Amino acid sequence: MVGGLAVAVSMAGRAAAQVPPATLQVAPLRLTFITAEQSNPLPGQRIQIRNVGGGQLVWRARVTDRWITVTPSNGMDDMVAVVSIDPTGLQPGSYAGAVSIEAGTASGSPKFVDITLAIAPRRPPSPPGLKVAPDKVAFSASVGHRDKLTFRVRVQAERDQAVRWTAQADRPWLTVTPPQGFTPSEITLSAAPEQLPSGEHAGVVTIRGSGDAPAVLQIPVTLSLRSDGGPMAFSSTVMPTATLNIPYSRPVPVRGGRPPYAFQIVGGTLPPELALANGTLMGTPRQPGVFSFTVAAVDSSTPATSQTQQLSLAVVILDQNTALAVQPVSLELQATGARAAESSVAIVSGGPPLTWQAASDVPWLRITPAEGVAPSTVKVSVDTKGLSSGSYAAVITINMDGAPNSPVRVPVRVTVRQ
Repeated sequence: MVGGLAVAVSMAGRAAAQVPPATLQVAPLRLTFITAEQSNPLPGQRIQIRNVGGGQLVWRARVTDRWITVTPSNGMDDMVAVVSIDPTGLQPGSYAGAVSIEAGTASGSPKFVDITLAIAPRRPPSPPGLKVAPDKVAFSASVGHRDKLTFRVRVQAERDQAVRWTAQADRPWLTVTPPQGFTPSEITLSAAPEQLPSGEHAGVVTIRGSGDAPAVLQIPVTLSLRSDGGPMAFSSTVMPTATLNIPYSRPVPVRGGRPPYAFQIVGGTLPPELALANGTLMGTPRQPGVFSFTVAAVDSSTPATSQTQQLSLAVVILDQNTALAVQPVSLELQATGARAAESSVAIVSGGPPLTWQAASDVPWLRITPAEGVAPSTVKVSVDTKGLSSGSYAAVITINMDGAPNSPVRVPVRVTVRQ
């Protein structure tokens, strides 16, 4: 009997030894949170904690920073934990932290979940009294285009009253008609591209209220001029993001060939309330989502050249969690002799991946690429040709349609030593 008991104990020991150890698995291993300055705690994101081995898994979560919490902070075997962020007291910028999931001697322990938090500066509220729609305008044409490009902007008072306003543009190629009036009214922004070189041109229309509404509003205006020549082609398959219930106006991204072009929608569906007119997609979108449509373009050469391209356009809902975040928020560069100074800027957005455009206010500061879809990293470089020793200042402006705090401006200070 004793011998039989010994055999049973030995067999049980071997069976226990054959049970594989607990194995920790965590997914995902990276979480990104984006918010605006002085916002409330963010909605949590889930991580899945699993035991893919044998035995029992007892785990505990630890965080590296006070702004990160995990609920629950401990448990057994398979569970879902929620990672939450409280940005209270944090300044605008990018923050990195981590959550470690520790499970004793279990295989694969510990696991680390990288946490990235981007806090965008809150967009200053519109001054009391006046508001405009849209709050930014973009034009596109070929070099030497003779006709003026126009777009209408509505000027309104926040309350049902007549407010006197005046408008002025800061560039000779940009005009405002009429230059003054009372709300509600419309102004026409006109761009004259005929004498301008190819590339990106930026201007600002400033609207000032008077009386009970001494507001000062600024409407950023961009004019993109493309060089003629070369084969006609679509330069992008993604249209800049549109925002629900906000007027939208963006040119179809075609360059090369011989302008002017003729366009036609030959497939797919445009967002409701948007239409293609004179090469520009315009209107006020009333339905969120991602829309795909096919555009046929024909140039004016003889014989004519045609291209067909499927494009996509995202219509997003305005939300503070889709804020534009840029890191770093300012740059200081040192350039010595002919050696170019370089740095980089990271661009991120929350919610859906939003399109962005970046431009410098000086020709010697180059940004590559000048547009893209977040998250992205752009290279900033200084061309020192023609610059003498000294300090120089510039500003990089980053626009992101659909982000409530767009545009964001990044100050740049450059020191040149020849």
